[in-house]
Amino acid sequence: MQRRVPLWRRAREERWKPSRILRELGITAPPIDAEEIATALGVRVGYRGWAPWAGKLSVERDRPVILVTQLGQTEARQRFTIAHELGHLLRDEPLDEAFRGHDAQRNSDREVRANRFAAALLMPLWMLDYAVPAMKGDLGKLAAAFGVSEQAMAFRLEKWGR
Repeated sequence: MQRRVPLWRRAREERWKPSRILRELGITAPPIDAEEIATALGVRVGYRGWAPWAGKLSVERDRPVILVTQLGQTEARQRFTIAHELGHLLRDEPLDEAFRGHDAQRNSDREVRANRFAAALLMPLWMLDYAVPAMKGDLGKLAAAFGVSEQAMAFRLEKWGR
């Protein structure tokens, strides 16, 4: 009997882009639930009341675990944190070194890539193509519709063009 490869491992090995993840999971409209995506990929998500970090990626018994700090973090920030940690898992982190010392490297290439992954997962351009004109570019409405902060939405619209 052949052992089934966990979906997160397949996505990692094949370097799935956020748009492929959304397509594979049949997600077609915002807001995008990052925890639901993580769970569907076989990644466990847990929460801590307080921690000195927003999010942390680790591996327990060959299963990735994303821990998210709740205290002082909005729901939108928690959602972005989960998506960011998925970016580390699926794009560029060696699993045995996951999330070691990233606070000191906030602007490192790995952190920027993880932020871009999170933005593309939570605010895919093809969804923005419909939403921006429909909401007449209203930043507050767009952020609310996508379940992200206004800051994250403004950055997405500015940096990746829309």
